Amino acid sequence: YGVSSEPWDLLATRMSLSDIVISAVEAEGPLFDKVFCSEAMKGRKRNATLIVDIAVPRNFAAEVNELPDVYLYSVDDLAAVVQTNLSTRREELAKCRRIVLENAYDFMDWYALRDLGPLLGQMRQRFQDMSRQELDCFFAGATDLTASQRDRIRKLIHRLVNKQTHLLIRQFNDLARREDPQDVTQILRHLVSSSDPDLLR
Repeated sequence: YGVSSEPWDLLATRMSLSDIVISAVEAEGPLFDKVFCSEAMKGRKRNATLIVDIAVPRNFAAEVNELPDVYLYSVDDLAAVVQTNLSTRREELAKCRRIVLENAYDFMDWYALRDLGPLLGQMRQRFQDMSRQELDCFFAGATDLTASQRDRIRKLIHRLVNKQTHLLIRQFNDLARREDPQDVTQILRHLVSSSDPDLLR
């Protein structure tokens, strides 16, 4: 991990080279007072130093925080930050629950209707095939129609089939959300799979 150790008597020197100091020494009282830290920080040349004292009791005397460009945080300070963060998270918890529930409901809707999409696509394709074959039969007997008239009739039938298909798809989706999706899927599957040669002839 690239960790190295140094003799205790080099502590002041190492502190003068450090941007961040973390202290967790077991002791009965402060080990480092304002005078010690002031001497250690002389070589910093106004570069800020962050001291995080997580020892209990603290290793750094509280007045160390009075030194210029030195920022001392103890366990008490960190506890206050944690408490603030907890309060903020509690306020956001209700929003988080609402987001989770909304997405869970959306997922359950999708899961229940997952088989419906392909079947609706097959239904649309079947209606389009039926309309195309019916038009071919009609045009075979209507030899007096011009190419422009045939094109206008094809576009008209195409729009009608699309509108009716869209209406059916919306109704099936709404029905699947109100009733048992499996029952609706079975009805749609039967509709798509049933074949009437007269319809497609």
